[in-house]
Amino acid sequence: MIRMTNLRANANLIGAHVTSADIVATVAIGDSSDTILYPQQTVASTVTGMRFNNSPVTLCGCVSHNASLVGGSGTPAFDGSIQVIEIFANSMRRRNIGITVDGPTPPLVYPQNVSGFAYPYETGFLPSPVAVSPPGYTLEPADSGARFVLSFSNVPAGVQIFLPVSVTEGILTQSGYPPNTGIYQPLIQLVEAQPNGFSGPAYTAIPSTATIGTTPVAQASRVETTAFATYEVVNVETAEADTFNIRFALAFNGSTPQSGTIVPLASLAPISTMGVAATNSEPVPRFVATNFTPPLIAGDFDNNGVPDRVWQNDTTGQATLHYAGYTGLDLQIWNWLNNSVIPTWRIVAVADFNGDGIPDLVWRDSVTREVTVHYYGGGGGAVQQGWKWLQSSPVPGWTVVAATDFNGDGVPDLVWQNDTTREVVVHYYGGTGGAVYQGWNWLQSTAVAGWHVVGAADFNRDVVPDLVWQNDTTGQVNVHYSGGPGGAVYQNWAPLNNNADAPTGWTIKAVSDVNGDGVPDLLWQNSATHQVTVNYYGGSGGASIIGWNWISQAGVPGWSVVH
Repeated sequence: MIRMTNLRANANLIGAHVTSADIVATVAIGDSSDTILYPQQTVASTVTGMRFNNSPVTLCGCVSHNASLVGGSGTPAFDGSIQVIEIFANSMRRRNIGITVDGPTPPLVYPQNVSGFAYPYETGFLPSPVAVSPPGYTLEPADSGARFVLSFSNVPAGVQIFLPVSVTEGILTQSGYPPNTGIYQPLIQLVEAQPNGFSGPAYTAIPSTATIGTTPVAQASRVETTAFATYEVVNVETAEADTFNIRFALAFNGSTPQSGTIVPLASLAPISTMGVAATNSEPVPRFVATNFTPPLIAGDFDNNGVPDRVWQNDTTGQATLHYAGYTGLDLQIWNWLNNSVIPTWRIVAVADFNGDGIPDLVWRDSVTREVTVHYYGGGGGAVQQGWKWLQSSPVPGWTVVAATDFNGDGVPDLVWQNDTTREVVVHYYGGTGGAVYQGWNWLQSTAVAGWHVVGAADFNRDVVPDLVWQNDTTGQVNVHYSGGPGGAVYQNWAPLNNNADAPTGWTIKAVSDVNGDGVPDLLWQNSATHQVTVNYYGGSGGASIIGWNWISQAGVPGWSVVH
C-alpha cells in the first residue's frame, strides 16, 4: 500500500480558472510490472478567489471631454467602472498596521517581500521578518493588504484616466478595523506602486487632485499608451464576500478629436512573468496573469520593474550597470556594459531603440559628434548584441543631450542642442533597429543664453516628453512642457527646484523615474566627491519635490552616473 501525505502544489503552475479545477496526483512505480489499480486521485481543488468585470470604453471622437479635470471647464462625470468581486470571503487580506482615520495619511515605511524568507499566503503582501521590522512589533499574517492593479491600454496621447483615491462598499463590517479608528466599511485605497503593482514602501496613499461630484479622484500613472493604477485593501469584511465598484473617468481638452477604444483590465498584484522571486529586487509572483502585461519601464535592464543605474568612467569611457531594487536604489549587484577603453566616446542616453524591451546605449564621439546606438540583451540585459550608426557624419557645434520618443511612434528620437546658441532640435528615428533617420523639428528655435538641456522625460504624464533645462551659473532647473504635432510644440514651463540655486558643485546628471511612480526624478552628482542623490517629483505637472534619497553616499571617484 502506498500512502501519500503532505502533498503541495504550486498554484502558479495551475493557471487561472473561471470557477474551479481539480488537482490530481498521479502515482507511478518505475521498473515494475506491477499495476496500480487507481493511479490517479483527486487530492484537492482550486477555486477562483477573485473575479474582475470590465468593459471597453469607446472615445467620443470629440476634442473635449471632462475638460475640467485637465484645466478646462464643465462638470465632470464617470465613464465606466471595473468590478472587483470576492468569490470567497477570505481571498482579500486587509492590512493590520499604519492606517489612520482619514486614509490618505501615509504611515511609517515597512519593508516587505524580503528574499530568503517564506511567505505562506498566495494573495496580498506580507510584512518583513523580525530582523527588519520595527522594534517591539509583532508580525501578523497580512500586515500589508492584498493589492490589485488596473490597466487601461490604447490610451491616446492627451487622454488622461482619473479614478477615486478610495472606494468603499455599502455594507458595514461587524466591528471597526483597525481598532479605535472609526473605519466600519470595507475600504480600498489608491497607492503608489510600479506598473505591476509592486512597491518597496508598504503603504503610500495617493492624494486627490480633483473631484467628480463628491468623489475625490486622482490621475492614473501611465507609460506610453498604457495607464495603470494600484489599489490596496485597507479594510474588508472577513465573514462576507465583498464587491468593490471602481469607477473611472476619461478626460481630455485639446484641438484634435480623440477616437478609439480603451480596454480596461485588472488582476491581483504584483504581476510577475518570472515564476520565482530570486531576490528582494523582484516582485513575489503570487499571481501570474494570463491576459495582463504591465508596461515596460524605461531604463530597466533586468525587467524587474525598476530603472537601473548606468555609470561611466570619466577617463577611460568604460561603463557599468548597477541593478536597482524594490526601492529604486542601487543594490550591491553590477555588471559590465563596456570594459574597453574608448576615451573620446561618451554615453549620452539610454533608451530601447530596437523594441526588444531591453534598453540600449547611445554613444557620441566628443570630437566628431558622430552618434551610434549599441543594442543590449542576454543575462541581466548587459550583453552587447550589435550596433548601428545614428549619425555617421560629423556634426560640429551640436551635442546630443537626450533620447526619447517625441512623435509617439514607439521609437526613441535624438535631442540635439547647439553648443553656442543653445537652440534645440529633435531628430526622429524609425526603420530597422530604430536607427533610420526620419526627419527633424525645432524644439527651441531661438537662442537661450546661459541654459542647457540636461534631459527629456514626460513630467505631466501626457505621453509627450518634456525638456529639463539647467542654468549654467546658478544651477536652477526648469521643465518645459511639450506637445502638439511631433511633440515639438512648446506648451508651458515650471520650476523644478522652487527657483532656488543649486548647491555648489552639484549638477544634474540624469532624468529617470527612480521610484517607479510614473513621474521622472532628477539625479544630481557632486563634481568633487562624486556623491549622487535623487530628488523625487510628483504633484501638479510633476514639478513638485516630494522627497530625496542617496544613490551613492560614498561617491565613486572618477565615475559619473549617466542614467
